[in-house]
Amino acid sequence: MESGLSVLIVQISQTVSAVVMQSREMEIKELGEALSALCDFIPCSKTELRRWYDLAQEIIDNQIKGRNIGVPHFLWHFLSDADIRLKDEEYAVMQNGRMDVLHQHLRKGKEKCHPMTRFKC
Repeated sequence: MESGLSVLIVQISQTVSAVVMQSREMEIKELGEALSALCDFIPCSKTELRRWYDLAQEIIDNQIKGRNIGVPHFLWHFLSDADIRLKDEEYAVMQNGRMDVLHQHLRKGKEKCHPMTRFKC
């Protein structure tokens, strides 16, 4: 009887772990989709820039905070530097390149970049 209970506990534990992993993978993919939509929106006026920052704050509040998703440090800069990207094309190219690498990982449900590309992120 005790052996059957142990097997059942292991099965339940494995099922819970699988559900948690699927949920986490879904959260990461949702973050990727939200960031992709934000990256597609390139503000061209002060009004659009304010809207961009509002959308960025929504992503922070709804997709990152309280979810314990590890995000690269540069993402915080990306979310706060839209005005700089508008003024400095070289800076924009650098940040957008990093976001491209991050998108590749988030689309796969991966939280962190591959060790070989980590420093490009």
